[in-house]
Amino acid sequence: MFLRILILSLVYSINSYAESSPKERELFTSSLEQTHLIELFSTQSCSSCPPAQRQVSNLKGRKGLWEKFIPVVYHVDYWDYLGWKDPYSDAKYSNRQRRYVKEWDKTTAYTPMFVIDGYERRSRSFKGILSQGRAVGVLKAYNQGENYRVSFDPLTKIKKTYYLNYAVLGDGIATNITAGENSGEVLKHDFLVLKFGVAPMKVESGVFQATVNISKLDLLKAPMKNLVFWITEGASLKPVQAVGGRLAAR
Repeated sequence: MFLRILILSLVYSINSYAESSPKERELFTSSLEQTHLIELFSTQSCSSCPPAQRQVSNLKGRKGLWEKFIPVVYHVDYWDYLGWKDPYSDAKYSNRQRRYVKEWDKTTAYTPMFVIDGYERRSRSFKGILSQGRAVGVLKAYNQGENYRVSFDPLTKIKKTYYLNYAVLGDGIATNITAGENSGEVLKHDFLVLKFGVAPMKVESGVFQATVNISKLDLLKAPMKNLVFWITEGASLKPVQAVGGRLAAR
C-alpha cells in the first residue's frame, strides 16, 4: 500500500512539473516569400462598413489564408458619436490609421479603409493576394505558456531596426446593434482585433527576436481565436513579413 502511494505521488509530481514547465513549441512558420497583410479599418457605428466586413469574412474559406495572406480588422473610435458606442473600438486603432495617412502624405482617414501591404487600397478587389510576395525572410512564432517568442531571419543581412507587431483576432463575433446608423442589425465579425501590441526586436547572430506575453484572459474574448505576428522596419507601418493562424480551443 505504501509503495502504491509512493508511485502515485511520484506520477503526480512529474505531471505537475510538466504542467508548470511547458516546453516551447513552434506555432507558425512563414515561407521565404512575403505573406500579404490585409488591414481593414472599420466600425460598428457606420452604415457603410458592414459590407466591407462581410467581404473580409468571406476570406475564411479562401485558399491561401494564413500562407499567402492574412486579414486584420481594427475598429476605430472616431464614429462612436453617431449614436452607438462600438464595444471593440479603440483610440489606438484610430491613431494607427492616422499614422498610415501621415505616412502616405494624405490628410483624411475614413471608413471602411483597406490597406494591403502598407498601401491604401480603394478598390474592393483582392486581386493579387493569392500570389506570393517577394522573398524577404522567414518569420517563426513559438509558444511557451503565455509567452510567445518570435524570430525573423531576413534574407538581406543589412543592419536594420525591426519591430514585432502582434494581434489576437476573434472570429464568430456577433453584436446586436440597438442604436445609431446600424440600429436593428446583428453585425458579425471575423478577424477582429481584440488585442494589439508592438515590441522592439533584438538581433542575435543575424536573427531578430522578441518575446511578448498574451494572457489566457486575452484569448477568452471570442468563440474562435487567431494569433498574428508581423514585422515592420523602423518608423514605417508597412509590413515586411507576417505569419499567423488559428489557435486551438482553450
